[in-house]
Amino acid sequence: MTQFTSGLTSNGSPQDIAVGADGNLWFTAPGTRRIGRITPQGVITEYGSGILTGTPQEIVAGPDGNLWFTENGAFASIGRITPAGAVTEYSSGLPLGSAPRGITTGTDGYLYFTDSGANAIGQISTAGTISEFSAGLTASAGLRSIASGPDGRLWFAEQTTGQVGWMSVAPSVGAIGDADVTDTAATITGTVGPNAQATTYTVQWGTTTAYGQSTSAASAGSGSSPQDVSVGLTGLLPNTIYHVRMVATNATGTTVGADHVFTTTAPGAPSATSLTATVVTAGDATLNAAVNPENTSTTYHFDWGTSTTPYGAQVPLADAAVGADATDHAVSQTLHGLAPNTTYHFRVVATSASGTTYGADQTLTTSPWRPPPPPRPPPR
Repeated sequence: MTQFTSGLTSNGSPQDIAVGADGNLWFTAPGTRRIGRITPQGVITEYGSGILTGTPQEIVAGPDGNLWFTENGAFASIGRITPAGAVTEYSSGLPLGSAPRGITTGTDGYLYFTDSGANAIGQISTAGTISEFSAGLTASAGLRSIASGPDGRLWFAEQTTGQVGWMSVAPSVGAIGDADVTDTAATITGTVGPNAQATTYTVQWGTTTAYGQSTSAASAGSGSSPQDVSVGLTGLLPNTIYHVRMVATNATGTTVGADHVFTTTAPGAPSATSLTATVVTAGDATLNAAVNPENTSTTYHFDWGTSTTPYGAQVPLADAAVGADATDHAVSQTLHGLAPNTTYHFRVVATSASGTTYGADQTLTTSPWRPPPPPRPPPR
């Protein structure tokens, strides 16, 4: 067991700790009203600028890559700190006498917190909009910690009443993607989490973000785990940009997924589907895709880089042949020498005499670098 004190302000009284998306650990220090960051190597940095209204309590990694924490005291709020240490506080929507305590990330993309002062469960969006819910709670429950359960529900502790309770949430909608895009058809893929309630979903689509068309509602079941779902679109126009989004509904509410854009191919052009990267380490990753030549001799490569404007690199340097039939071909290329703890973008690009097709952008994040363990002393 190893303890670290260098970098800690005296009387900080570290309280709660969470793993951040940046590979570091973040903790609250209510004694000095600061948020601390400690690397896996034990290097501590503290941030106090921007914490103006309350005393930090508990902290959690948010769905937006930032850390979110509760603040109570005379001026309660919910705080957000970026991996760079910039703090924003949100208090609009908190009632007088509010005392936020526990905080967790819900499967529906919101963060939830206990508010013992208002005897309520609070919800905050990543944009900072706060709502609170109290129906069904025991009076003066003494709300403390809260966690997102494996069933998708929110579980919370009532210290005063000696009870544990749960609250249902709206469905989750994961990232949406496209596959098998041709000149007139496409398959839209995604994940829907029913969160233990009967859930249906649709795909809204059109040539603008007004969408205008929707598929028939389909069932995602009532389980506790996110379900892979897919919907086929037909009757599309060639070489046209389309917008799509997935919408899921259960008895608690409706969740609208993010907009996704794809472009149908020119007639006869190959289809190209970027797939999830695999074998991602601190310095390497394997890029994957599916390419269908659509009966014309076709080559492919991957564009990749730390941004999409432009990607900046391609692999292989000369396009590789993929065939001339009408079947899906699994293709892959491995990248080496990547920077640790870095997000990269990539897409597959397939070309034939009928045209060039660009797969959707995908991202991967390399793992943080870990120093090798010290050598063992020689045996005596």
